[in-house]
Amino acid sequence: MADVWSAGVVLFTMLEGSLPFENESNPVLYKLIKQAKFSFHKTISMEAQDLINRMLQPNTLKRITIEEIKNHPWLNINLDKYLFDYNTIHSGMFTKEVNPHVLNELFRMKPELAQLDLNLIKDAILSKKGHDF
Repeated sequence: MADVWSAGVVLFTMLEGSLPFENESNPVLYKLIKQAKFSFHKTISMEAQDLINRMLQPNTLKRITIEEIKNHPWLNINLDKYLFDYNTIHSGMFTKEVNPHVLNELFRMKPELAQLDLNLIKDAILSKKGHDF
């Protein structure tokens, strides 16, 4: 639950560009955290605000779980399910082909790999062991 809360602080900071809780006085800062007193200043979608509010819930029994985060609408808007479903990725359903975008990005980052056998690269990506190119 502490990791969920910390991730909520990070998400807020990434979207807002500032920390959700700020005060020079530690007692005041702790009070803000305990009461979850923060506000959104930038234009952030209602879905993102809902997710952050649920992640920064001070009561750990009411705080969103990791499973609920994975299924939250803000994380699933127009995104392929395989990006978030670890079990699906490793069930074999999506392991028969390598996404061409993955290969393009790999060759962009490491152009020297274009000299290797494409099947060797694909096998390395799809294997659980990977490969040290």
